[in-house]
Amino acid sequence: MKQQSKKTYSVLIPLLLLMNTLFAQDTLKLLPVNKTDKGRFVLGFSVGVSFANFLNSEAPYKINLYGSEIQPVMVTPTTKTQATFNYNTSLFKDINTGICTGITFEYFITNNLSINSGLYYEAKGISLDYNTTKSLYYNPQTMTDYRINETCQIKIDNDYLTYPLLLRKYFFKKKSMFIEGGVYFGNLISSHITINQEKSAINNSFPYYYRFSMDNLKDEEKEFTNKFDYGISFGTGYHKNLTSKLTFNIAMRVNVGLKKLDAKFDNEYEEQSIISGPSSYVTFLRSTNYFGLNSDSKNINTTLTAGLGYIFGN
Repeated sequence: MKQQSKKTYSVLIPLLLLMNTLFAQDTLKLLPVNKTDKGRFVLGFSVGVSFANFLNSEAPYKINLYGSEIQPVMVTPTTKTQATFNYNTSLFKDINTGICTGITFEYFITNNLSINSGLYYEAKGISLDYNTTKSLYYNPQTMTDYRINETCQIKIDNDYLTYPLLLRKYFFKKKSMFIEGGVYFGNLISSHITINQEKSAINNSFPYYYRFSMDNLKDEEKEFTNKFDYGISFGTGYHKNLTSKLTFNIAMRVNVGLKKLDAKFDNEYEEQSIISGPSSYVTFLRSTNYFGLNSDSKNINTTLTAGLGYIFGN
């Protein structure tokens, strides 16, 4: 996580310095904007930061994988309790930061309206870090204290090649501001999963400790995450002509996925108790989801990028 943060800062800090330099140059005059922008083509390059998370990420059954897609396994009430983590998710707290960079294409269909596309590398995923201590029972007379400590860390790094198709509208005489909207399509390049879950019960009579970990699992066959993604995109930005052929822009874009991430499971949950004796029974459980998260989770990320473009045509 520290290495990822260093990469993010190495992109974000120069980006902010560049923004400050450009906005501070009030004495510089903008070159006149070409009034015949229709038919103009701009090829560019942009780099920035992606702030990603999952929508609808809380699983209906917050329990680790048990069994398979076809076969349940026998569990005891204790093992079921130990593997259940009552985590809470947050759209802002669980943000996974990464890099967004790519080649941009823009074609002006009118003087102030253009079609914007490109080929981007985007880091998406989630970084869940939940810790809690719950006091379930306390008897001051016997000094019996029953507390449960839970730590649930789930980090999923899904990297995509994305292809947006947006309609961009420019405003003001010098086209200094714009808004844009459209759709995007994405192909999964790689997927890495790291899970660390710990649960301990502090009890005078029956203490227990449970730990489950998965360190940097590489889903090389893309068995668990859908290879294809699509959704809607919208955003806004600032535009400036540096020369008659060179442009600069800063863009903030929100991408909302419409396709579920889980390629293998669908929040299946099956629990059945069978009597095994006069006063005993056994329980069979099958619980499958997206690495402890909701199988219906979808991508969402906000990108902040800065880029240069070269004008072809008029």
